[in-house]
Amino acid sequence: MALVSSVRVSVKQSGIARYERAVRRLVAAVRSDSAAAEWRASMSDGVNGITFAFGSMAESFAELSRREPLPAVVRRLLGESAGDAFLEELTADIQSSSSSIRRIRDDLSTLKLPLSLKEAPALFFVTRLKVRSGGQATTENTIRKVTEASQKIGAPRRVTVSSTMIGELGEYYIAQPMNDPAELDRQKTPGEVLVEAFGEKEGGAILAASATAIESVTTMLAFPRPDLSNVRQ
Repeated sequence: MALVSSVRVSVKQSGIARYERAVRRLVAAVRSDSAAAEWRASMSDGVNGITFAFGSMAESFAELSRREPLPAVVRRLLGESAGDAFLEELTADIQSSSSSIRRIRDDLSTLKLPLSLKEAPALFFVTRLKVRSGGQATTENTIRKVTEASQKIGAPRRVTVSSTMIGELGEYYIAQPMNDPAELDRQKTPGEVLVEAFGEKEGGAILAASATAIESVTTMLAFPRPDLSNVRQ
């Protein structure tokens, strides 16, 4: 069971440069430490300002539980006093943060993560679905139908789907890599794809069912930040 442990951090506008410098210092400190977990960083700009996301892959909860917590890693590498001072610097400009553990849904995905560094796209188009209680089966059926429909009309989508296991339950994340934002100009909405592939009656019925199951839909553009990532490849 592939998992992704994710931390999302919202940073004060005035402190973005300081925060990035601190994360680069952290990367420099841990990159040569084989015990430190790898992570990939991305940045998005939305209604709540700049958000940084740090995702780390694991094959099981047992693997995650064996990992040394980041504060412990920092204190071990820098020493107790210098480590505490650095942790204060790292968190000084953070407005809010949240963490989650999500399961990679291979049964709903058409793209396997993690991508190699050579395959890293310019950006990800990410769709976050917040599902009402009891709406998981309907939502997953809709995701499968959109994939089937996109293949049927000759416009297959490369997506990785994950669902939250620890954190804000009822969330699904659909991540689609893109090499250029201009790809969005040519991309059809899920509704358009369903209707074109299955017709208004069947496509409309799928959309109507999903509307009763999905509480909210949020989209964002996430830009990979290799300079803030700890990837030993």
